Amino acid sequence: MNELNLSQTPGFKSERFAMCSVVAGVVGMLCACCCFPSGIVCAAVGIVCAILSKQRDERAKKAFTGTAITGIVLCVIAALLTFAMCYMIILYYEILAHPENWPPYVSDAIERSRAIMEQMEKIYNP
Repeated sequence: MNELNLSQTPGFKSERFAMCSVVAGVVGMLCACCCFPSGIVCAAVGIVCAILSKQRDERAKKAFTGTAITGIVLCVIAALLTFAMCYMIILYYEILAHPENWPPYVSDAIERSRAIMEQMEKIYNP
């Protein structure tokens, strides 16, 4: 029988690293929203895997495969999302730390909410 040996197929070893790059990019994008360091780590690992896929390419003209390019794009997006989330969190806490810089309509809305909460407390806790 003639068996198909994938390890002898040109580019097979590089495709494994390219696919790892895609997986790392997707995981990095998911982690960007919930835990800061994981998104950056996944993006870095994915980019390294994509570069390794090019170096492991057995063809005469070593080039990034489509899968490796997809992995690099996803990893860059994951890194950008992670930094954007970090920036938004820092900005959020900076805004909360200085309520005197809030626009007047925000302060008014907070005061109205407090007044409503006090009225509700008087009604339900006589």
